[in-house]
This record gives sequence, C-alpha cells and structure tokens, in this order.
Amino acid sequence: MKKLIIPGVFGLGFVVIALGVGLILWKPASATLSFTDPAFEKTWNGLDKAVFEQAAAGRGYTWGPVVVGAESISGESYNGTVRKVAYFEKARMEINNPAGNKNDLFYVTTGLLVKELVTGLRQDGDETFTQLPPSTVQVAGDPNDGNANPNAPTYASFRNVVTIFGNQNGKPSSNSSIITASIDKAGNISSINPPETHSSSGYDDVTQHNIADVFVDYGKNTGKVWNGNSYLNSSIFYGNPTYVLGRPISEPFWISTQVAGSDRMVLVQLFERRVLTYTPSNPVGFKVEMGNVGQHYYKWRYTLNNSPIITPPATTVPTTTAAATPQPTRAVPAGKALNVNFGGDKNTFSNKMLGVNFVNWEHSWGKPYPSEVPGLVQALKAANVGLIRYAGGNWSNSVGWDRNQVRDPNIGWPDGKTGPYYFQYNPEEIDSVATLAKAVGADVMIEVNIFTSNPAMWADMVKYTNVEHNYGFKYWELGNELDAAKNGPTPDEYANDVSAYLDAMLAVDPSIQVIASGVASPYEATRQNYSDTITSLSEYLTKPFAVTSPKGAKIQAVSYHWYQACNSNDPADLTRYTWSNIADNSWRNTYSRKQADIFPPRITKELTKGTIPQGVTEYNFDACNFDNPMNGNFLNALWTADVLGRMNYNGVNFATRWEGYATQSYSIIYPDKVNGTTIINVSPAYYAYLMYANYFGDKIVESSSFDNANISIWASRDTSDPSKLKLMVTNLSGSDITAPINLAGFNASSGSVYQMKSANPTEITKASLDATATINDVSVDAMNVAGSLASIKPVPLAVSGSAFNYVFPAYTTTAIILTK
Repeated sequence: MKKLIIPGVFGLGFVVIALGVGLILWKPASATLSFTDPAFEKTWNGLDKAVFEQAAAGRGYTWGPVVVGAESISGESYNGTVRKVAYFEKARMEINNPAGNKNDLFYVTTGLLVKELVTGLRQDGDETFTQLPPSTVQVAGDPNDGNANPNAPTYASFRNVVTIFGNQNGKPSSNSSIITASIDKAGNISSINPPETHSSSGYDDVTQHNIADVFVDYGKNTGKVWNGNSYLNSSIFYGNPTYVLGRPISEPFWISTQVAGSDRMVLVQLFERRVLTYTPSNPVGFKVEMGNVGQHYYKWRYTLNNSPIITPPATTVPTTTAAATPQPTRAVPAGKALNVNFGGDKNTFSNKMLGVNFVNWEHSWGKPYPSEVPGLVQALKAANVGLIRYAGGNWSNSVGWDRNQVRDPNIGWPDGKTGPYYFQYNPEEIDSVATLAKAVGADVMIEVNIFTSNPAMWADMVKYTNVEHNYGFKYWELGNELDAAKNGPTPDEYANDVSAYLDAMLAVDPSIQVIASGVASPYEATRQNYSDTITSLSEYLTKPFAVTSPKGAKIQAVSYHWYQACNSNDPADLTRYTWSNIADNSWRNTYSRKQADIFPPRITKELTKGTIPQGVTEYNFDACNFDNPMNGNFLNALWTADVLGRMNYNGVNFATRWEGYATQSYSIIYPDKVNGTTIINVSPAYYAYLMYANYFGDKIVESSSFDNANISIWASRDTSDPSKLKLMVTNLSGSDITAPINLAGFNASSGSVYQMKSANPTEITKASLDATATINDVSVDAMNVAGSLASIKPVPLAVSGSAFNYVFPAYTTTAIILTK
C-alpha cells in the first residue's frame, strides 16, 4: 500500500475555506492518501497531482483524499467475486477486470454511486441488487448530521426525477431554456427566480436529460494534468467527461442549502458517477465543484447499512503477444485455404440462434409494451428472430408474477420494505409479449425467479399463458446467474428447487421445456474466486442436470452466459481469438472468441452427452459497461457474425443476444425520435442478424479456416434447396485477405455475393452505435426493413468447380451463395 503525505492542517488533511456549498477543498494542504493498487495512484495523479502540488492549478479536486474510515476497504463483492476498490472523498475507483490493459483509460473506472444513493439499490453485480433505504445525506452543503442543515435536499429527494433504467423520467431537449426549476427535501418541484441566469446547453440522448451550461463548460475545461512524467496542458477529463461524470440522470435544479450555517442557493445536477454543484458566490475556478459522493456513499453503505468489509484476492493477468502491424494485403501461407465439406453436417442452424433478450424495464413506468412499439414487429421479423427471452437478466431474481394488478418497478410486495418481489410480470405486459411473438413468429422464453422459491406462483403463470390464453410459451428458464448472486441458493439448494418447479409447472402444461440454469459463467472456477486450479463445469449446471423430480421429470435444456470482456476500451479485446499459453479448460478462455470453440463441446462431452440441447441465453462483448459502443457498433457486428456461426458449429442449439430492444448500447434495435415522433432505429450489429437471416442455410456443415484469429468461415446448406451452398466469411483484420476456398462434395456453376461493411469500421466512439452499415451498399430503413432488403441486389460471382479464390476486404462479412 503506497501512501502520499500532503502537509497541512485540519482533521481531513486540507486547508479549507468556507465557500459556496461547503468546505471547499481548493487550497492544497495535508492529507494522507493510501493507494492499494498502482493503477489507483496513476489515476489519482493524472488529475489531482497538479491540484495537490500547485495552488495555481485553479481548480478543485476530482478525487480528493481517502475517505476517513475507508482506508482499510480494498475490495467489494461484485458478480460473485471480489473487485478492487478505493474510496476517495469525491468518488470510488474500481478495477473490474484485473486482466485488462493497464494502459487503458477504462482499466480504472468510477463507480455509479449516485444511482445507488438515490434509489437505495446497492448494486452487487451487473444486474444484481440489494434494496436498502435511499441515502438521506444532503447532496450539497453542510453535513446534515444531528440537526444541521435539516431542510436541504438529500439523495432520496431525487428518487422520482432521476433516470435509473433506460430514459425513465427523461425530458425533451430544452436547449437555451433558462433554468428555474427548484427541488426541495420532499422532492417537490417548483419554479423560482434564480440568483443567476443560466440555461441548458447540452443534452444526453440516452438518458434524455438537459445539462446546465456551467456543467457543459466545466466538462470542456483544460488545465495541468500529469502524464506520468511531466505536466501537460490538456483536458481535465481526458476529453471524455462521461468517464469521470457518467451520464446525467437528472435535470439541473436549484436547491436551498446551508453553508457554514448560512442559507445559499446552489445549482445541482446528478450524474451517474458524480454530483456537480455551481455556487455563484465562489471564486473563479471553484464555482463548479464535485460533490463528496465517495464520502456520502461510504457513510451510506458501511456506517448506516453495515455492509461487510472484504479483501480482494491476488490476481494473475494473462499475457499475449503484441499484434503485428496491419498490412494492406495479408499473404496466405502456401497450402493454406478456407475449406468446406458440403456433406458434413454439424448442427441445425434454426432461427432460435437468432434470439434476443427483452428487458421489462423498457416497458415499465408507462412506456409502451413490446407489441406497442412502432416498427418493432417488422424489424424483428426481417431479422428472422426465432426466440424472445423475457425479461431483465438478474432483475428476474427479484421478479414476481402477479395477475391482479400492475406495479411499477422498485415497489416491493407483499412487504414494501422486505420484498421479496421488487419487479413484476403483469397480465397486460405478458399479453403484449404474446402478441409480439405471434406477429414475429418467435417462441418465448420466460425467465423464472427461483432465487425466491415459489413454484406455485410460476405454475400459475404457466396456467395463465398456456392454458387460459393458449399463448404457447414453450421455454421457461429457472434462475439467472445464481453463481454470481449474493445470498442466493447454493447449487444443492438450487437443484432441490428445480425438482419442485419441474413438477409444479409441468403438471399445468406437460409440453413446456424447463431450462437450467443461466449461469454467469459455465466455469466453476469463476464462482471459486477465479481459481486457476479449478477446471470443472459450474455446479449450477451439473447439479440440476442430475435431478430427477419425484414425478420423474428432468430439465429439457442447459443454458449459460458469455461476455468476452469487462470495462474494455480496447478493440483488440473484441477481435481477440485466443490468449497465448492458456489451457483449453481454463476459465480465462472466456475472454476470447475461442470460448465458442471450446465450451459447447465440453458441455456435450462432460455433461449432456448430447441428450438435451444447450443454449447461450446472454452473450455480448462487455459485461460491465452497458454504454460501451463496442456492444453494438460495426466491430461488434463483425464479432457477432463470427460468434453466431462459431457457437452453432460447436454445439450451441439456441442463443439470445443481450439485448434485442432497449436503450443500452447492447441493443440491436432501440427507440428513437424524428420530429417528435417515436420510431425505432437499428445498430450496426443488427446487420449481422440480417446476414444470417437472409443469406445462410438451416444446416451448418464442416468448414475450417487457416487463420481463426483473422478470418473465419461458416458454411451451410438449405434442406429446402439442396442446390445451394451458403458461406459466411468474416475478415476481422485490418488487411484485405485473398483466400483460396476449397469445396468438398460441391461443384459450383455460379455464385452471388452480399457484403456487410462500414465506411468507418474501427470507430469506437459513441457515434459508432449510430454509424451507417450497409449490405451491398444499401443501408436499411429501420421502419421498413423488408423494403430495404428487397432493394439489395446480389453481386454476381463467376465461379466454376470446387475451388476458387476470393478477396475478402478488411473488416467485412461476406455471404457467398453458390449454386450447383
């Protein structure tokens, strides 16, 4: 543990001057900073070293000193393991992926603490929450300990005006509008005559909140920053304010608070990671400041709610060799080729491989139910989506079925304080899911809460959907990522519950298929502190598979999840095929595309013996950052085009991508507005679905690539048209590849080509989620996809015989349809 001593006075270790919203830490003085990881020290120094060493830096701290009392906290449980954290006055630093690139800005991230403080939902995993009381600490001004500052708004005051999921409580853009809104401690909104005139000059399209001009300007500030060797004059937010602040989750509000016992009006805005305050009377450079979110969160989590203090384990970071510099054209080694065996069937490629996840928070708080979203049916149908998993990931571990009333999320029942159900499937919502699925031609998979054991509840939902309404919901998945959940059932307890659920639900409808278990990781090692000595399958897979219920029932499929990275900003993490020197049975293969080659055969060989199907019910790139553009941009489209074929080829029978329709970056379809009218739009990743839906067959056959790291080939035939051989080739490299293609058992007389590409294929900014992708130079109209597909013209390919060469451009997926 490294310590930095800042000389000076006062208990908190700083010379303080009473200004604006409180004791403004604007003149460096003394504090002791303890760094439990060199990466934390590097991050702190980048922005705060100048403030610490030079009073002339002219700005306040971004991180500040370690929170008093939090020096011993070095780790917290998250996703079933322990991650490194450090608490500073202004925020919490986190390392979510110790195997990540230490030079990546996002190797150390800032916790989304403000969302937790406002809602009381302590986040224990990507979608795992523990309900606690919202924080009653004031957001700005004097501490409200005892009877001090009794009327200032607290975090809880903002509960009904913030965005937690999607664009809940979002507002239309009001650029240049004067900010007059004020919020009080009770959460009441009123209009006032502000002490200064300020307006909104920014707008976040995702959370749909306006940003005050003073905070927009603050995000553009430049000043002295430390690059590890010297000071530079640069952006104080690395040119990326979202990295430090997160997205806005509230509108800007004026509040009345006390500073040094005197009443002041302060402009406040809540962001995911920070609270920003503007105090008109503060000196230049310190009018805008960071709230003490880290200090407030520590008090809420550890002092008021007694969360346990834990220590992270030591980590071993896998190494890999540096990638070669891309060349204009990649040479193919002599004798190497892309090979296809037309007669070698490997698996059925059904439209259940083109499944998607829906999340019911996108259809709560008065937002349209799934079948009511304009344009959604035709977009899903054009992509041949065959399976809709509903709804909400780990949200489903707190969901209940209630046919009697409609409940907003986060309102617990039967007891509002203890739950156990904070989220609901209601009849109107489920009716709409059924309507959507029928119109699309897709089956439905319902996520079932087994975290709270209640077989009768879910048997009643089967009765509602399949007996009373004949919706024919075929698939029912028991639990979600219980291996990463806190205080959930053990593998043995889960297996016992599976037995009870099987008998209860199958008694209502014997035709349904019950699936277990949607584990976060199929490796037992990840549940056991990421041990490299444990190579077995997760017990949440093996134990329910062995169950035979009292009535003789068994599960009908196994399921697991796969995300390739966590908080990654490096495209190499997306395109990576394999790590060097990693054994095939190591959990570390999760972080490469080779996972799709390795794990499905293990499930078949070591568990199912092929007796029941296996599925991946969540997959995407970044498990930890729902805002990562690489979850849905064109690089993700290439990744999706590869891993869809790769998973199916190696034994996966069904797959549901995270997500199908939502506002997060994962979604292939998302809500949009044009001239005030709500429509849908599609991400570049949607095009990968179109490629498989329209230019691939229903039987995947044997194929091989000479270079899986850079180019993949998946081949298929159509049972309805034996004269066709359909290839899907993805070049993930930055070089064109001229590849020989050898066809066993098939002589082609003609061919046609459909190519997916982008003008800026490697862009990873937020804008890349909206960037135009094309198929044969046609970009689809999201509101009329079928019409767009009809306008795509095949490019003729002159081919004769069982071998030919083809130039696959860099960063493209090419579908080649060959005819005998």
